[in-house]
Amino acid sequence: MTTFLITSQILVFFHLVFGELTGVSLLWAIKELVYIGQERLKWLKISLWAAFINAVLAWIVGGTYYLFFYPLVKPVIKEGPQPWGHLIIMEAKEHIFLILPVLTFLLAIFAAKRSHALLENPSLRKKFLWLTSLATLLVFSMAILGYLITWGARTALWLKAGL
Repeated sequence: MTTFLITSQILVFFHLVFGELTGVSLLWAIKELVYIGQERLKWLKISLWAAFINAVLAWIVGGTYYLFFYPLVKPVIKEGPQPWGHLIIMEAKEHIFLILPVLTFLLAIFAAKRSHALLENPSLRKKFLWLTSLATLLVFSMAILGYLITWGARTALWLKAGL
C-alpha cells in the first residue's frame, strides 16, 4: 500500500507542476502578445512551445495516474458524500484534459509559421490573444477542478475513518 500511495502522489505532484508550468508559459505568451513587436516574436514562440511541451508532459503523467490509480479512487468518491466530484467535475476535467495539448500545439504552430501576421493584423492579434487567454483560463481551471475531485475523495475517506 505504501508504494501505491507514494507513486500516486508523485504522479499527482508532477501532473500539477507540468500543468502550472503550462499556465505560466501561456501567461508569458499573453504578455508577449500585449507588448508585441518584432523582438518579442521570438519569445512568443518560445513561450507557446514551452506551454505545449508542458501540456504534453502533464497529459502523460496525468494519464498514467488516471489509468493505474484513479480506478481505485473513483469508487471512494462515488460512494462518498460528494459523488458529483466524479460525476460532474471529473467528466469536465477529462474533456478539457484532452483538448489542451491540441490547443497549445495549434497556438505554437501558428506562432511559428505566421507570427508576422500577428504584427501586421491587429484583428488577428486580438483573436489570437483571446484564444491564448482561453487556453490559460482552461489550464488554471484544471487546478481548481483537480482540487474539487481530491476534496471529494478526502471527505469520503475522512468520514469513513470517523473524522
